[in-house]
Amino acid sequence: FQKIFDLWIEEKLNTDISKHTVDKYRSDFRRFFGDSEFRHKKMEEVDEDEFSGEIKRIIKANELTSKAYSGLATIVKGILKYAKANKYTNISATAFFDGLNLSSRIFSRVVKSDSSQVYSVDDVERLIPLLEQESKRYRPLALGILFAFRTGLRIGELMALKCEDIEDEILHVRRQHITYEGEVR
Repeated sequence: FQKIFDLWIEEKLNTDISKHTVDKYRSDFRRFFGDSEFRHKKMEEVDEDEFSGEIKRIIKANELTSKAYSGLATIVKGILKYAKANKYTNISATAFFDGLNLSSRIFSRVVKSDSSQVYSVDDVERLIPLLEQESKRYRPLALGILFAFRTGLRIGELMALKCEDIEDEILHVRRQHITYEGEVR
């Protein structure tokens, strides 16, 4: 299974995904499959029932949310599609996932309390007057935070804004600033 993952990742890297995405897939693969027996199995020896059992084991063992499961599903779909195209298996990724019965109760739920939020509504209401005062002194950080609060922009979107992104008093978010291991994209 590991061998097919490595071949699939290499193909993806040479065609249509960034190094950052490849690194994320590799990290997720290690997180999900660790040093499990399944990771070391030959693809030709794995059947749909075993795949299904392994996916359910991973979801429970890692207490995955439905969102985190989507990362697992992306990797498994990619591996299955690659394996089928290269005759390592007869399992169809589409048919497998269509037939995979996962109860919504299998997924963990994350409930965030108001106190765990970065800024509460009260915090924002108290900060805005201070930020407005600081922005009159042309403090870029205060201006950026105030703009982010008022528009809902993320920091990477805010950093990538250009004057031409504003047309007829409408802000168009077209890009984001990404720093990856010291490299700006």
